[in-house]
Amino acid sequence: MIHYKNRKDRIYLLTLDTVLASDVVQRLTDDPRMEDFRVVAPPLTGGEITVEDLQNLAQDTIQARVIVLDVRACTLPPLQETYNRVSGFNRADLNETCHSVCIGDGPPKLFHEGADIEVFVPHLAKFRLDYLAGAFFFDPFMHYTSDERMRMGLDFDNPIPQNIPGRLREAFTGQDLSVDRVRRYLRAASSPAERRQKDKARRERKVMQVFKKRISESFHDRRRELYAWLTREGYAIGGETLRLNLYPLFFEDCIADLMWKSKQFVRKHHVRRPGS
Repeated sequence: MIHYKNRKDRIYLLTLDTVLASDVVQRLTDDPRMEDFRVVAPPLTGGEITVEDLQNLAQDTIQARVIVLDVRACTLPPLQETYNRVSGFNRADLNETCHSVCIGDGPPKLFHEGADIEVFVPHLAKFRLDYLAGAFFFDPFMHYTSDERMRMGLDFDNPIPQNIPGRLREAFTGQDLSVDRVRRYLRAASSPAERRQKDKARRERKVMQVFKKRISESFHDRRRELYAWLTREGYAIGGETLRLNLYPLFFEDCIADLMWKSKQFVRKHHVRRPGS
């Protein structure tokens, strides 16, 4: 496997979902820690993102310090081949000069009555093995049980849902409970610049309270240990080393940490660029 020593201060985002892409790009570009970093994403001005758009980015990821992969059920199948290429290009450097971050949903049985949080273990293990993921963020606003998919009329002809799961609707007001609206609300997109960080922090605390309630209802006997799911460090399930985090809580912190780790690895091991 080839090591790529010419890594740049770049974060690559691969997804077919324009709503998620806009959210990730805006979150990272609004964060002052990222002002010297470039976020590279598929084009967001031409309507839908295509598989070809992402195939065109695959080779360029050899320049990245962090690669964000959308591995949710609604987007992963058509991107599997592209992600395999990205993983192959970068595998020798992952968790050293380059890091991969997965944004995913969970097993369909996650919130079924009697389900245990351990249903996540093979889910996490797959992404740790396939992409050597350094972090996994569970996206609750795009996680649907089989029953929810049927009630919402979701099918694979329209694979990217536009509305949040019904079980989360009580946490938000308004008739338009689209995924886009909720994401914009949580990142305080309409707040004045001088208030945005404060409003964003307050709204993310609300998300924590909503999910503390969900955890208590679904995993009552283990609720206190599972509250770690809502922390910056995330939750370690059983013997799985890839920890479970909740998107978008502490997402920017994770990306900033991984960018720093990449740069520190280069300094510590004196990885030189060609010709230097």
